[in-house]
Amino acid sequence: MAATIKDVARESGVSVCTVSRVLNNTYRNKVSEETRQRVLDVSKKLGYRPSLIARGLKGKTTNLVGLVVPDIAASFVANTLMGIQSVAEDYGYSILVYATLGNPQKDIDYLRILQEKRVDGILWLPLNQPIHEVFEEVANDLHVLQIYNHLEGLKAPALLVNQFKGGYMATDYLIKKGHQRIAHFSAANVTDMHGVQRLTGYKEALKTHNINPDEQIIIETGYHWDGGYKAAERLLKLPAKKRPTALFASTDMVAWGAIKRFKQAGLSIPDDIAVVGYDDIYIADKIDPPLTTISQPKEKLGQVAMDIMLQAISGEPMTSMLFDPELIVRCSS
Repeated sequence: MAATIKDVARESGVSVCTVSRVLNNTYRNKVSEETRQRVLDVSKKLGYRPSLIARGLKGKTTNLVGLVVPDIAASFVANTLMGIQSVAEDYGYSILVYATLGNPQKDIDYLRILQEKRVDGILWLPLNQPIHEVFEEVANDLHVLQIYNHLEGLKAPALLVNQFKGGYMATDYLIKKGHQRIAHFSAANVTDMHGVQRLTGYKEALKTHNINPDEQIIIETGYHWDGGYKAAERLLKLPAKKRPTALFASTDMVAWGAIKRFKQAGLSIPDDIAVVGYDDIYIADKIDPPLTTISQPKEKLGQVAMDIMLQAISGEPMTSMLFDPELIVRCSS
């Protein structure tokens, strides 16, 4: 016989009302974390699974949250989704995931679809684009929380990572290691603001140390492996005296592509050229040599985003937050 909510309440030593609050994520401030965890553990042990449809009808919620991102395959998105899901599962929520694949029209389409599905909220990594009327309509109708990127002027809070600081940290680190000619493989022309912010941080660090940026060694690569490989080829064609002794790459994939080409040319990393990436993706410590990089708090941001969304669904206001990146030093520098 299937367990009931009364069975969970009796086993947990709390009232049916408290079990309902925990499982429906309502009035969170009235239930202690210890009690909440005990109820969740007992529910799992007894195999109690309330009907999402019935619960949605009763509470006028669907227990669904939408996630709209440019690319599911991107390592930092996958890690963020892990964080989102770890919190969502604790509260009986499911995540509907849509990938725009870099197409701004898909942002419009998917937000509209999620609105029609009456999800309880949307976590959204928007592409850098003008604000469409659909964005404003959905943000006024549903709980919308922007992550990693945000559209200026849209009335929806955002959880961001300080990309400027990450670019500054990477460059400042290389300068303090004794490098004066530091190349940057940039992603300033893609559909988010991260590349611009990292490039600005790179230039500001040079300025702080009275180093003039050399546009000849600032190369647009985007975020992909082949961009790094091809840009490294361009650096290798420079006269030896004009070649940089260090590289700050827009992403770890770009850094990896560059390292591959440098090694093919017989260069030693970091003796001939030091390399720093960005993102600390899963292969960063497996590249030869292991990659120094800027790490974003990917899983933590996902957890915080889902927690804020659940609080909003419970009637609490959402707030914006800015996370700091971290420098992870390995053998490539």
